[in-house]
Amino acid sequence: MYEIDKRGCGFKPIRNIRIALRGIYLAVLMDFSVAYKLALSIILMIGLFCFRQWLDFSLVFIVTVLVLVSEMFNTAIEALYDTFEPSQNSNIGRIKDVSAGWLVSEVAGLKFGS
Repeated sequence: MYEIDKRGCGFKPIRNIRIALRGIYLAVLMDFSVAYKLALSIILMIGLFCFRQWLDFSLVFIVTVLVLVSEMFNTAIEALYDTFEPSQNSNIGRIKDVSAGWLVSEVAGLKFGS
């Protein structure tokens, strides 16, 4: 049947949060676009929070999360393909171009942010 994990329960929220934060940290280090978008969003959210613009703060937060997720997926896909195929390959170039489709989130961010 099934073996019981002797190390304990599989639910480890602190460990999962630490791994997620490390992933964000690595994305900021690897890709400048993640870093500046995160910095600008934090500055904007601090301003909205201080002026108690709760709806705007919430919308900017949601759009920031969407943009960062799409940027991190794009960065991960590019790093993965660069690892397996360091030389130029037209197919991989097209895949990278498609994975850079975060522009939709950017346009949504501009729409909600203004």
